[in-house]
Amino acid sequence: MRSLARQSCWILMVFIPFVLGCDTGLAFLERAEGSFERALSVSGPVELEVDTGSGSITIRPGGTSTVRVIGEIRVRDVSRQQAEEKVRHIAANPPIEQTGNRIRIGQISREEYRRNVSISYTIETPPETRVRADTGSGNQEIEGVRGPVEADSGSGNIRVVETGEEVNADTGSGNIEVISAGRGLKAGTGSGNIRATRVSGSVKVGAGSGNIFVEQVGEGDAALETGSGSIEANGVRGALSAETGSGNINVSGTPLREWSVETGSGRVILRLQSDAGCALDLKANSGSVSIRPSLTETEIVSRKEVRGKIRGGGPLVRVRSGSGNITID
Repeated sequence: MRSLARQSCWILMVFIPFVLGCDTGLAFLERAEGSFERALSVSGPVELEVDTGSGSITIRPGGTSTVRVIGEIRVRDVSRQQAEEKVRHIAANPPIEQTGNRIRIGQISREEYRRNVSISYTIETPPETRVRADTGSGNQEIEGVRGPVEADSGSGNIRVVETGEEVNADTGSGNIEVISAGRGLKAGTGSGNIRATRVSGSVKVGAGSGNIFVEQVGEGDAALETGSGSIEANGVRGALSAETGSGNINVSGTPLREWSVETGSGRVILRLQSDAGCALDLKANSGSVSIRPSLTETEIVSRKEVRGKIRGGGPLVRVRSGSGNITID
């Protein structure tokens, strides 16, 4: 019995650290860090592609004839010597490819130099740059390039600032922020918030579970959808589709084309420009409907449902609320 007990204790002494090691992933691996820097000459608009697995990407404007790349390397391996060897190899042979004004960063062909390796990039590029950036689980910040900009992340935040063309951003579980997009926005997140200000052109954004805030400048349609979260849109001048499963919806603007607004459980407030005419089709299943502007024509007017026209009519404004009030200002 004592022999069996000693054997059991020995097994536990070996097995428990193994289990803990599995649970903590790379906790028992040795670490090494390093960096590299390269300057690439260009002579016109740049096409920039950046890809990293578990590192971050920062892109900002620099000189007109140079792309400067700084890479921060982090490696984990079974021994410090092997980790340091990987760092030295990557620093001496950074994953940068250049063909004229097209630059690709982050493509590592040998699998052993991808395993347990994280590289974060800081890149200065001419303002006349198109960007495609992809991270597996790292944040992205892209600023001051003309674009267009395409940014994707598996589980990281994305921030794009001051781009002259369209922004297309998508993340599996992270927030998206866009400040000043010159030619529209397409954005999606599985679980996170989306905030976009000073967007020229059309907007199409969706969130599985998160809040949406959009500010448009100039004419452009807006399509906004979230599974569970609030929606706020300002300056809409075009068509509108806004839908949430559970959350409030607040919109201000001019319905130049049809508006469709729907929430499963939440209030709806629409603030129309003082000269905007439209046809109303409003219904609150378990709530009330209130309208501040005068109706010039009416078909149905009740506490829960209104159909009529404001200022002689115009594009249809259709609103549905499952459980919440509807207000038209």
